[in-house]
Amino acid sequence: MNYRDYRELRASQPLIPVGEIPFFEAKMDYKDTLNLPTTSFPMKANLPQREPEILKRWEEEKTYHKLREIAKDRPKYILHDGPPYANGHIHIGTALNTIHTAPIIKSNTLGGTTADKDQGRD
Repeated sequence: MNYRDYRELRASQPLIPVGEIPFFEAKMDYKDTLNLPTTSFPMKANLPQREPEILKRWEEEKTYHKLREIAKDRPKYILHDGPPYANGHIHIGTALNTIHTAPIIKSNTLGGTTADKDQGRD
């Protein structure tokens, strides 16, 4: 088949608009195809609205004070952190230092000590 024959064949066939093709008409709701658990958690966190509520509940329940009371007889672990800007202006190392200290305090607290961070001063 040459190009001219092909053009004549295509011209003799009617074009079908995309909206009339059966494949495109069946719009699938993919949400129904996922195997997700049903939970009471909202799909959107809305942290700016929810954080004040959470902090208020922690204040009412005195959560921090209860945790301090539980840990009062445990051995102490104090992380002595240096001054925040001892080496000049703030830089990526300042952020890394802060980021790295949080897991150290957390792991020591979970490990059975009463861990605290002593922030150094200039």
